[in-house]
Amino acid sequence: MATLFSDNFNRADSDAPGGNWVELGLADYDILTNRIRSVADAGESNCLNTSSLGTANYECEARHVFASVGEPGLLGRASDASNFYLFQKSDTALVFKLWKKVAGTYTELGSYSENILDVVLKLSMNGSTIKAFVGGTERISVTDTSLTAEGDFGMYSYNAVAQLHEWDDYFVYDFAAAATGPPVGSLALLGVGR
Repeated sequence: MATLFSDNFNRADSDAPGGNWVELGLADYDILTNRIRSVADAGESNCLNTSSLGTANYECEARHVFASVGEPGLLGRASDASNFYLFQKSDTALVFKLWKKVAGTYTELGSYSENILDVVLKLSMNGSTIKAFVGGTERISVTDTSLTAEGDFGMYSYNAVAQLHEWDDYFVYDFAAAATGPPVGSLALLGVGR
């Protein structure tokens, strides 16, 4: 697959994410020690990247490194804060869930349970086929036609209390040949269990 976007967050510590990343909701995304960190109050916060991909068919993946509590995730085909696909990891229930949010309403599309901490997540959107991967292995696949436009990609977090999440090595791929980034799931899984 061809790489459309990548960010390893290897830049100076900053109170802003830099690049084309845009904080939404209660978000406070910072660069700290070559990672992007979300520090948010109770509620939902997003950080979208507005780089134009030129296609609605793409895969986004990133390594979720750390969470104090909460439910981090990857966003795709996001037109705004009320319309997107979300692949979410629950750090308390040990469950991964695939959602769509349309006109502000969430609908769960599928789920998968695994006890794993540091992991590469991937959200794949190719036409009406929406898939979610954990550590490079496909775990959820559905057909959905609710969100068909290119949209933005990004990161998501939610919890009932203040929280902290860290991400690293964000890649977006299209479905062409000749990958220029690491293969899906190639990033190290540094910890298992909670």
